[in-house]
Amino acid sequence: MERREQYLWTARTLQVKHPEWVFCGFTAAVAHGMANTELAMGKLVVASTTSNNQHLPNVIHHKTDISKVRTVRGIRVTPVGRTLFDCLRWMQFPIALAVADGTLRSQLLTYNQAMQCILDQKGSLGRERALEVLKFADPKCENGGESIVRALIIQSGFAAPQSQVEFVDDMDSRHIMRVDFCWKIQRPDRVRTVALELDGLCKYTDPRFMNGFDSERVRSDERLRESRLLKQVDGLIRISFKQALDQDYLIQLLDSVRVPHVAGIIPYDRTICTKW
Repeated sequence: MERREQYLWTARTLQVKHPEWVFCGFTAAVAHGMANTELAMGKLVVASTTSNNQHLPNVIHHKTDISKVRTVRGIRVTPVGRTLFDCLRWMQFPIALAVADGTLRSQLLTYNQAMQCILDQKGSLGRERALEVLKFADPKCENGGESIVRALIIQSGFAAPQSQVEFVDDMDSRHIMRVDFCWKIQRPDRVRTVALELDGLCKYTDPRFMNGFDSERVRSDERLRESRLLKQVDGLIRISFKQALDQDYLIQLLDSVRVPHVAGIIPYDRTICTKW
């Protein structure tokens, strides 16, 4: 099974043993389809109206509202709005942003609906934090990995990039080239464009991303695409997910292409795996 299905089947098993449980936070987000990053798929999160009163090695209990409960994918969970609010206030910024992006991308809530869900939680602990995270949400991010890398860029003190920016191939106007991230930087004389691609081996090895071609053909097409992109951007850089987790490397790379700095909004945490 994929990691997501393993995670949900574990929750279903515990639901049979504890039918009164309501899953919340990241576990509810995975069930709703709001989150697809594996980085936080470790411990299961269960709602409690009091405090941590269970002691299982892979289960965490959080105090939250369970006045409304939904059954999704075989487990009892908090509704989408409550789940989003809890994730944004409890989780570290990269994972929280991945949940926010996933919620908007899946059209479970619009941005205004998500904002209202948080504003309605007057007096709740973490409300301002949740609003702060939501400001950076972007449904154009295609997956949790992109969301996390974008969060790391923001936390490292750089301007937030645009996601999935399109360029028209000047050799073939029918061909649209998309880059994962892009900055359009206003200079006194012109706009300077810098593109960042998040590299992964899956595009060369996973049939789901290879369009029926072998790895050599995929690499050849990628080289051709890059040569045409370089005619339209002032800088094109690549980074792997592992490299993005190294803040020193990330800063050095973005500084090398002069991505603008901004004041840090949310402090950087070198351990982005969720701390409970």
